[in-house]
Parts: sequence; C-alpha cells; structure tokens
Amino acid sequence: MGRLTKAPELKYTNTGTSYCNFTLAVNKPKMKDKEQETNFINCTAWNKTAETICNWLEKGNRVVVLGRLDVSKKDDKYYTNVVVETINFIDTVRTSKEQQNTVLEAEVIEDDNEEEDFPF
Repeated sequence: MGRLTKAPELKYTNTGTSYCNFTLAVNKPKMKDKEQETNFINCTAWNKTAETICNWLEKGNRVVVLGRLDVSKKDDKYYTNVVVETINFIDTVRTSKEQQNTVLEAEVIEDDNEEEDFPF
C-alpha cells in the first residue's frame, strides 16, 4: 500500500494497447531513533486496469497493488518494476468530493435547525 507520487498518464503502444506507469511511495516501518524512510516503487498497468487508474486516481491517492515483479537489465543496470494485476483504491478523487458534499449538506441542516426553539 502506498500513495501515488504524481497523476498517472494513459499512454498507448504502437499497436494501440493502453498502459500507464506510476510510482508508489511506500513508507518503511519506522525504526527507533531514526527518521521515516520511504521506498519508491515503479508500477505498470495495462489495458482496462490502466484506463481505470488514469480515470479515477491522482497524485496522493492511496492504493493497494497486487502484481508480479519484473526485473530487466539495461546498460549494466538492473531495473525493478511491478506489473499490476489488481489494484484496490483506498481513496479516490470521487470519494473525497462526495465527502465534501456530505459535510456541506450537514452544515446547511445545522443552520436550519438553529432557528427553531427546542425545549431542552
């Protein structure tokens, strides 16, 4: 589980297959008398999963990613990437907007009730 470091962007291969790359910031367990450390994990999603991610998530959203580890070598360096098989949204843009609307509606209801006299 981690937070997106930036908004994912939908891209297409030469054959028209959709994909997106994104990075998750994942906090390591805090050790006594040490500063909090964070791992940055590169992820790639394909097809409908990529489209869903790009439509619903933005920078800072928390997600849980399940996938397989892909290790490649280029120019004598090894690169590690998680190929996303399943993603679970912990919070989304839509959720936060719905919560804001609920708070606004609750404030309006409270304001209306102030004009009535209550016996207690």
